[in-house]
Amino acid sequence: MAASPDTSPSIQTVARGAGINMLGEIVGAVGAPLLYLVISWVLGPKILGTYILVTYYIALFLRLAVLGFETGALRHIPIARAAPQSQQAQASVLGTILRWTAVLSLVITAVVGLCPEFFLKVGGDDQALAVTWWMAVLVLALPGQAVTKVILYAIRGLSNMWAFVLVQNIIAPLTLMGLSLLPLLFGFDERSLAIGFIGSAYLSLLAALILLVRLFPDQDAGNVLRSKRDGALIAFSYPQGLTEALNYLLGRIDVIMIGAFFPEKPEWVAFYGMAALIAGVVKKVRFSFDNSFSPVFADLVIRGDRQGMAEQYRTVGRWIFTLFLLFAGTLALSSKFILSIYGSDFTDYWLVVPILAFGRMFNAAGGPAQASLLMAGRSKLEFANNILINIVNVLLNLILIPRYHVFGAAIATTASLTVFNLVRLAEVAVLLKVWVNLGETVRIILSGLVAGAPAVAVLLIYPPTPGTSLLAAVIYAVLYP
Repeated sequence: MAASPDTSPSIQTVARGAGINMLGEIVGAVGAPLLYLVISWVLGPKILGTYILVTYYIALFLRLAVLGFETGALRHIPIARAAPQSQQAQASVLGTILRWTAVLSLVITAVVGLCPEFFLKVGGDDQALAVTWWMAVLVLALPGQAVTKVILYAIRGLSNMWAFVLVQNIIAPLTLMGLSLLPLLFGFDERSLAIGFIGSAYLSLLAALILLVRLFPDQDAGNVLRSKRDGALIAFSYPQGLTEALNYLLGRIDVIMIGAFFPEKPEWVAFYGMAALIAGVVKKVRFSFDNSFSPVFADLVIRGDRQGMAEQYRTVGRWIFTLFLLFAGTLALSSKFILSIYGSDFTDYWLVVPILAFGRMFNAAGGPAQASLLMAGRSKLEFANNILINIVNVLLNLILIPRYHVFGAAIATTASLTVFNLVRLAEVAVLLKVWVNLGETVRIILSGLVAGAPAVAVLLIYPPTPGTSLLAAVIYAVLYP
C-alpha cells in the first residue's frame, strides 16, 4: 500500500528537518531582541537605530558576497553525491563556493571599509559615533560571515540539520550577545558592540570549518581548493545571489529609506526597526521549512516525480500557513506589550507590526513557493521578479515615507510584498503545476478569524495598552486550533 502524503519518507524528512530548524530559529530569534533591548536601555534609541541601520547594510553586503552560492550548494551537493565520481564532484562544488565567496567578500570589505560615507549619511552631531565609523568597522566581519554561510549550506545539502542549527541559530547568536553585552555591563561604551559583531562572525566560522572537516571526511583542503570550477553551479548561483540581495532589500529598504530621509532621527530607525523585527518573526516559519524542503524537492525535480512534487508542496504548504497564522496573530496582538519592554516611546508604533505581518500572509498561504521555483532551476525568473517588485517598493516608499513617515514605510512594504507574493504563486501554479489545497487554506483562515474575534473585541472594548495587548494575544493563542 502506498504511503499517504503526510507519512511518505520525503515528507517525514521535511517535517523532521523543519522541526529541528524551527527549534533553532526560536532559540536564535531570541538573540537579536535581547541585544537590542540592552542597547536601548543602556545606550538609548539613537545608538540602537544607528546599529540596526548599519547591520542591515552589512546583511545586504553579505547577500552580495555569498552571491547565491549557499543555495547553489544546497542544490548541487545532492547532485554531486549521486554523480558517478561523487568525491570529485563534491570537491568541485565545495571548492567553487569557497573560492568565490572568499574573494567576493574580501573585495566588498575593502571597498566598503575604504568608502563607508558612500553608503550612509552621518546622523546628527549629538550621536556618540558617526555612522560611517560603524560601517567601516563592522564590515570587517563580512568575510567570516560569508564563508560560514556557504559552509553551513553545503552541510545542509547532506540533509544534516543539527550542524546547521548548531552554528547558525545557537553559536552565532549566543557569541554575539555574550561578546557584545559583557563589555557594556562592565562600563565600556558603544564601541564594544563591534567586538561582539566581529568576534561572533569568526568564532562561528571556526565552528563551521570543524564541522565541514567532520562531515566531509573524504575531502581534504588541498583537493577542494585545487578542484575544477563547477560552471553549472556558478550559472545557477549568481542569479539567485542577486535575487537574494534584492529580496533582502525588499524587506529592508523601508528601514534604509527612513534613515536616508531622516538622518537626524536615528531613533525612528530604532522604533520602526524593532516593530519590523517583531513582524519578521513570522518569516521564520517558512524559512524553517524551506531549509529541509529544498533538497527533498530538488531530488523530486531531478527524478521528474510530478506527483511527489505536488503532494509535498500541498502538505508543507498547509503546515506553513497553519503555523504562520498562529505566530502572526499572536505577535500582532501582543506588539504593544512587546514594544513597551524597549521603552514607552516604542509603543506609539505598535500598528506597524500587524501591517507588516499582513503583507506576508499571501507568501505563507502559498506555501514554499520561492524554494520550489529555485529548486526547479528558475533562479533567473526569481531575479526578474525581485527587480520589478523592488522598483515598485522603492517608488512607493519615496511617495509615502515623506508624508506618513514610519507608517508610510509599513504600508509601502506591505503593498509591495502582497503583489510580489501573488505573482510568485501564479508562476508556481503555471510553471510547476503545483499549488496548495484551496479548501484547506480557507479552513485555516476561518479558524484564525474565530480565534481572533474575541481577541480583537478586547482591544475594541478597552483602550489598547500593553496589558490589554498581552491579554488579547493570550486569548488568540489559546483559542487557535
